[in-house]
Amino acid sequence: MKEALRNTLRKLKSLATKNGLYSKKAKVIYVILFAFFAVSLALYVGTNFTNILYKNNKVSISENKTIELARSIKESCSTPDGNKKQDCYKFELRKVVRIYGLANGEMILSSLQDIDDFTKSCHVIAHNMASEAYRRNPADFYKLIESVNVNACGSGFLHGVLEAYATTNPDIPIDGDFTNEICGQGNNEYRKRTCVHFVGHVFLVNAFGNLEEALTLCKDLRPEWQFNCYDGIFMEDHQKLILAEHGMFPLPTLNKEYFNKIEGFCLKTKGIMAKACWTEMAEMYAHAYGYVPDIIFKNCSKAQTDEFDRDCYSKGVIAMAIYPGFDTASKLTSLCAYYLQDMKLYDSCTQVLISSLIYNSPKFTSRGVTLCSSVPSGYAEECFKKLAKRLHETLANKDFRAQFCQLIPEIYRQTCSQ
Repeated sequence: MKEALRNTLRKLKSLATKNGLYSKKAKVIYVILFAFFAVSLALYVGTNFTNILYKNNKVSISENKTIELARSIKESCSTPDGNKKQDCYKFELRKVVRIYGLANGEMILSSLQDIDDFTKSCHVIAHNMASEAYRRNPADFYKLIESVNVNACGSGFLHGVLEAYATTNPDIPIDGDFTNEICGQGNNEYRKRTCVHFVGHVFLVNAFGNLEEALTLCKDLRPEWQFNCYDGIFMEDHQKLILAEHGMFPLPTLNKEYFNKIEGFCLKTKGIMAKACWTEMAEMYAHAYGYVPDIIFKNCSKAQTDEFDRDCYSKGVIAMAIYPGFDTASKLTSLCAYYLQDMKLYDSCTQVLISSLIYNSPKFTSRGVTLCSSVPSGYAEECFKKLAKRLHETLANKDFRAQFCQLIPEIYRQTCSQ
């Protein structure tokens, strides 16, 4: 069947060329025939083509090819140095997107996560992949924005598209009107908020790092989005990753002087602006002092209120939950142990932890199972329910979700798989 289809296509192409039929209309007919051939071949091969992970994917390479490419990339990026490894994966997966497109790139990343746990914490990698997808075809910006997978890699794919658009179109105003239009699409509240968060980064970059100027732009957004806007601005102000990438500022030296400066600003602010400022301090403490719960919890306690302390530490939980090697029962249960005397706070902390795992990669489900199997016995049921619900809400494809539902105890699988 395959050879018959190929022969038919060759004859059609030869006939079109011979008779000068390569007009616009003939090309359209040829493309339709080629598409028919491709679909027929895919149906014939059947089991050799990988399942679609997410509803927006259009996978066009075989499962075997996906695995082969993943293994090759892992071999190329075998350095033990974490920073060099991430840079290598960013470089290799950008190449993949350039050649095969974003949907196939996401499949290859998924295969990589099966053979290298390092790639499960993939926000920065996804960011770079999606930026390349935009540069590959800028005319597809609105299609990418509408279809990009926000339920993976902490929304890194969405953020990458937005950054590439903003930094390659300096004449287009990225303001309140733009944000309300682009981020307000659809019914997914998580997508809306994470979109606004990243626009906050862009506000600061467009203001050339002027914090006060950027913060005023958040007031043009819907009231329910202002925290997310402030949060994106403060994340960029504290870490300066995009500002440094575009040569506006050097990366900060994480010493006492620098921390005194940014903590001092947080202490002077009030309300949701202060909440956002302290939320983004946690990852700074982790970068400077290590991904150690005691250290991050202690430093977050510098905030002016208990609420801001918790906001700061919650972001620390998000970062530590997906950190390479943070997969033992003792490490995972230590994250929320500070709140064991207050089950309402403990419950909230555990929800943040589980959400961080699954929003970054469903392949962190095993960490969630380890956590829920190790929490105090009276809380295990609630923990597993949260894990099952998060998988159900995050993974739209029921067949794909099933493999992760199988990892949790049978009593909770119906919530996960229904």
